[in-house]
Amino acid sequence: WVAVDVGERQQQHQAPQQQQQNQGMSRIEGCHNIALAKQRLTTAETWNKYTIDAVESAQRQLELAQAQFQASRNEVDEAESALNEVCKKWEVIDVDEEGGMCESDDSGGNRKREVSMSPAHGSGKKARTDAAVVDDADVEQIVVEGAGASDANGTYKRCQSYDSLSIHYDRNAPVYSKRGSWEGKAVKFFIHRSLCTKCWYIRYEKETGGYPTMLYISRLELVTNLPPKSYWGVISCTGGISPSPRLKW
Repeated sequence: WVAVDVGERQQQHQAPQQQQQNQGMSRIEGCHNIALAKQRLTTAETWNKYTIDAVESAQRQLELAQAQFQASRNEVDEAESALNEVCKKWEVIDVDEEGGMCESDDSGGNRKREVSMSPAHGSGKKARTDAAVVDDADVEQIVVEGAGASDANGTYKRCQSYDSLSIHYDRNAPVYSKRGSWEGKAVKFFIHRSLCTKCWYIRYEKETGGYPTMLYISRLELVTNLPPKSYWGVISCTGGISPSPRLKW
């Protein structure tokens, strides 16, 4: 009985120790789980901050893009306003009724007529066009010479297809073009009449695309669909340089 009593006492003594060990293991496991939860919370907070930063960055980029768009829109509006002012300056009215339509022969035998410049031009004098009274279908190429923007000078050939041209080109009049360069970049130059303003332009477009740039303008009203040989205005705000060009064919 003494031995049995000793064994029971040992079991009773070991029970609290086992319970303490179990409680210790539970505390360790609980601390580990808490550490994992804290780590997960830190990761979630990091991703949340990253998402917020990304949203704020996207909003700033959107605001910048909107500002750039508005600036571009303002630039286009200013260019259109400048174009309208130039068109008014170079506007041509009807042929004077006093003498009717006056035609004469130049040294080359080409017939010419006299037209009156708009009062906005300031002179009030008669100006004679150099446009020959010929069928525009017979003119396959035009030579531009004497332009202050020398890159615009050269031989322009008639376009056979209008499919790739802007909708602003008047397809009832011939379009002439040549390849060249502007400020070291490949461009294509055009002589054409505008569908909207009915002005004639010498302009260029980048080979990679983009908005066309006008260099010279004329609004002389001719008896044919050919561009005027003289009386071109300089659009200096977009790169045109004096003197004005002369055309021949």
